[in-house]
Amino acid sequence: MNAIAEDILEIEDCWNEIGVWRKGGEECPRLADVVHCRNCDRYMNAGRVLLGRQLPEDYGNDWSNLQSRKSLTQADKTSCVIFRLGDEWFAMPVGVFSEVNPMRMIHDIPHNTSKILRGVVNIRGELKVCVSLGNLIGLTKGKKKSAKKENMSQETCTTRLVMINHDKYEVVFPVSEIAGVHRYDKNDLGKLPSTIPNDSNHYFLGSVEWKNSDVACIDDVNLFKSIAKAVG
Repeated sequence: MNAIAEDILEIEDCWNEIGVWRKGGEECPRLADVVHCRNCDRYMNAGRVLLGRQLPEDYGNDWSNLQSRKSLTQADKTSCVIFRLGDEWFAMPVGVFSEVNPMRMIHDIPHNTSKILRGVVNIRGELKVCVSLGNLIGLTKGKKKSAKKENMSQETCTTRLVMINHDKYEVVFPVSEIAGVHRYDKNDLGKLPSTIPNDSNHYFLGSVEWKNSDVACIDDVNLFKSIAKAVG
């Protein structure tokens, strides 16, 4: 089909004036025969003319800009795993999670006095270092849950053993509950909940909103640095 210069296009959109998309007023006499404008030769011919238009010179630029904005928007999106330690909910990037296992026996390490290093755990015949994430970030054990947190814990509450890794360095730690994966915009990170100790702020990127509550989002890079320093 030959392209038609836009400056010579003169389309009479009768379908908007007297056709099925009119807003009251006179009705096209052809409707009695064709039932709908899409069955009318005028409507079909107008469509052919529109498809034969010469594309504007900046058409490609418009699409490029649109795709660029879309790419930037997607780049700001990230996914995290929501989990609970005691009464407190946390989030960590989904990419650091290797697997989640049922709780297993944690074997003590002789002469270990560290509150962060809990021991080792047998995962499919391999011993993995087990740490206490709560002790590392200075989380205090709550005595009573608030009504909001109680409602957030209505899902199945089973202790799990989570394995995370960074640059092939793997550790495991127990959690009270895994809620699932949550997707958020990094530009929407908010302030940390007041329940997070001030001297632990460096472990977090901010908070994400989940189920009408602010959940502290852990900075996995700083977390692993601290684990490696504490465990050795």
